[in-house]
Amino acid sequence: MKKLLEQIYNDRWDMEIQTALVNEILQVDNPPDFNKEDLDQGIMIQNGVRWIQFGLALFYHHEKVDQFVELIAKDILDDLDDLGEATFYRVLGMTEGMMRFAGPSFWEDTDRGNLNIFFTPHKDDITPFKQLLLDLAKDHLILKAKTKYLLTDFEAEYLWELSRDTKEKELAQLTDNIVNFEKMVLEQGDLEKEKLDALIRIREKLRFNSDNPAVVVTTSRQIAVGTELEVSGKVGDQKTRHQFKAVVMFNSINLMYISLSAQKGSVPPVAKMAQLTLRFKPPRQRTYYQCRLPFGGTGQDGMFRLGHSDSVKITEES
Repeated sequence: MKKLLEQIYNDRWDMEIQTALVNEILQVDNPPDFNKEDLDQGIMIQNGVRWIQFGLALFYHHEKVDQFVELIAKDILDDLDDLGEATFYRVLGMTEGMMRFAGPSFWEDTDRGNLNIFFTPHKDDITPFKQLLLDLAKDHLILKAKTKYLLTDFEAEYLWELSRDTKEKELAQLTDNIVNFEKMVLEQGDLEKEKLDALIRIREKLRFNSDNPAVVVTTSRQIAVGTELEVSGKVGDQKTRHQFKAVVMFNSINLMYISLSAQKGSVPPVAKMAQLTLRFKPPRQRTYYQCRLPFGGTGQDGMFRLGHSDSVKITEES
């Protein structure tokens, strides 16, 4: 059918008929009432029909028939959600390699001859067509993340940029995996304010903080703004341990800001304490956590600045 489509294009058939036939070849691996979920992923990876469609797209790219190139590209993109980003890229690389290095015939004759139906003479069109698929995949995944997590354009693009540094180079490695997200956060150096603020919002939108009842808090960076704290600390070598209540007012990658709750009696000498012990129970959890954070000074509006700890421990479950 690929040869037929190439021939009728060269014979200048009516474009409406050609469009209908291109749509027909795109339905070969997706007939009516067919459920891809019932198909073994290995079959989707070793998909000869897709290889033929890929080769046809190279023909149309060579002939500069953009509407058919985009039609085939968008159909191939349907495999992205079924295979996942990493596997989709792997299959794309396999297809590229086969198209780039395969000859017009197999090395031995068979009962069906030795013609290689996957061969393409349009090898110069492989790179630009592959790039088109990569661009479409990026746009699709970013839009999907924006819609699911209500990300802004900048947040989605920045999250995509960060995901390229994961081993799998897969967006889902950050959006679906809190461990990988925290690892990525720790790897960030000094960030400009726009990116720093974006990471704070991204964490909240992914629900990678203590407001999410499914999150087991492992780092103080995950303590949500508004969390009520039981705080204790002492001054120097004094034996007296001051206890007071506070609220998390702001929490970023590098620092946490807390504000004292209304106190009975004298105000504790927080500014003279080297470190503070925080105990807290997230509102939607039954778990009590504890961590020790270094005191970092006094900020604006009387708030206190604390460093972070990646050693948050569970002390009690109610």
